[in-house]
Amino acid sequence: MVEEIQSKLFYLGINDRQSDFFEGQWPLPHGISYNSYLLSGEKNILIDGVARSATEEWLQKIEQIIPIQELDYLVVNHLEPDHSGSIPVLRRINPEIQLIGTDKTAEMLKKFYSINSGVKLVKSGQTLQIGDHKLSFYPVPFVHWPESMVTYCPERKLLFSNDIFGSYGSLEGGLFNRETALRHRDSELLRYFSNIIGSLTTPALKALEKLSKLEIKTVAPSHGPLWKEDTEQLFKLYKEWCTMQGRPGITLIYGTMYGYTEQLMEQVARGIASAGLKDFTVIDIARTHPSFALAEAWRRRGLIIGSPTYGNGLFPPAQNLLEMLLNKGLENPVAAFFGCHGWSGGAINKLCKAADKLDWEQPVTPVKFSGEPSSDELKKAFSMGQTVATNRSLIGG
Repeated sequence: MVEEIQSKLFYLGINDRQSDFFEGQWPLPHGISYNSYLLSGEKNILIDGVARSATEEWLQKIEQIIPIQELDYLVVNHLEPDHSGSIPVLRRINPEIQLIGTDKTAEMLKKFYSINSGVKLVKSGQTLQIGDHKLSFYPVPFVHWPESMVTYCPERKLLFSNDIFGSYGSLEGGLFNRETALRHRDSELLRYFSNIIGSLTTPALKALEKLSKLEIKTVAPSHGPLWKEDTEQLFKLYKEWCTMQGRPGITLIYGTMYGYTEQLMEQVARGIASAGLKDFTVIDIARTHPSFALAEAWRRRGLIIGSPTYGNGLFPPAQNLLEMLLNKGLENPVAAFFGCHGWSGGAINKLCKAADKLDWEQPVTPVKFSGEPSSDELKKAFSMGQTVATNRSLIGG
């Protein structure tokens, strides 16, 4: 079925529940949607394509509205293959269709699909009257590729936002944010942000500033639900995540080989709970993909990591997460570390160096021990949890 979401505006998106990973690395337990739209009228305009694997179903949806040969334009907001993989087949069926994008889009179309003609270039803020539709174009470079742009329909107050405000998760029974499954919606929105946009917060903030000047009633991203209510809250959330404010709470992440580091983790957790802090979660990093751990670290202001030493460094699953935190440049957490070693330590040193590089606040001395933790070391772990949970930078005030 094709849904007409506004007059002459059709949703052509495809739910992908078969792919296990996005970009070959981010788990998709609830799938993902590739969102595409059609503005019909005097001129017929596609907004975004879909992944190559979804092309046949996408073309069938278009044919339910108009013949493919009657399409006049395709707005290419982003050239990443999950958005553009359908372009070569579309151009073979309709070689007259014009592609709209930035100069960088044109350059990349040559490299990805050997397309050298039929591309209409637009500049920042340029508005085109295309038949009975008016569209304005705003490049948002590096959110998250250099050619990325968004498209605004001023008459509808509608923003085709590309990857900005995108989310993991297929659309379950509805297209709009209040129609979709709440149990997944909010967590998958944040996980997508931390995984995909997290390392690009500076250009994302510039994009938010540019878009805040527009009157936006509906947001239509390239992945996940559309938003026709709560758009102000959506912008607020993105600004919070871009500035890495985090909410008062603690994400407690640990890895353990033989249970010794886990003993300390239990005491840290008890210390947090004894301080009355309600928002904290415990993650076993050996059993949790870093995609999820990264999102939880982004969600809260407090971050406590425990790891045994492994080969003079971190336990490999913890090392993988730490490298991801460094790559994404997560700033501002109130952090603390604990861990064990057999004969020589290295895990805590690695964690402290990363914290110094990212300028993390460390209100308590790391707890490290050799062998099995003593009663005194367990008490220090309990105190660590209390200290972080009552830190003024974390709880405010």
